[in-house]
Amino acid sequence: MPSTTLDQDSNSLPPRILVVEDNTTSQVVITGMLNMLGYSSFIANNGSEACEALKLASFDAILMDVKLPDISGQELTRLIRHGGIADKSIVIIAQTAFAMAGDRERFLADGMNDYIAKPLDLHALAEVLEKNIKKNK
Repeated sequence: MPSTTLDQDSNSLPPRILVVEDNTTSQVVITGMLNMLGYSSFIANNGSEACEALKLASFDAILMDVKLPDISGQELTRLIRHGGIADKSIVIIAQTAFAMAGDRERFLADGMNDYIAKPLDLHALAEVLEKNIKKNK
């Protein structure tokens, strides 16, 4: 599975994406897509692992599953934005199978920068990452 170690020099790496996802199949698909797009990725299986990863390294963006086993992606986003876990301006993109009317607005209101529906589409993923990472730099 494509990923990097946390201690590599971030200046020599492509943009780093923290993938917060508890489903193994989704992890493989997402990291494969990120690799094809030229991004470096690190997996966090739940909110606790994401918090630890954010304390150890910097990332250009987070792909945040909304439904996690220990804490919701929305609550984790609020902790990041207000709790000092990481740079509060980090790009956070919700990824979820929930594609109901109003979901995008709800995720944005929770502090996420953008939203992408599962199953992920390579072109849509490329677009949302490029738009948000460039905007944040």
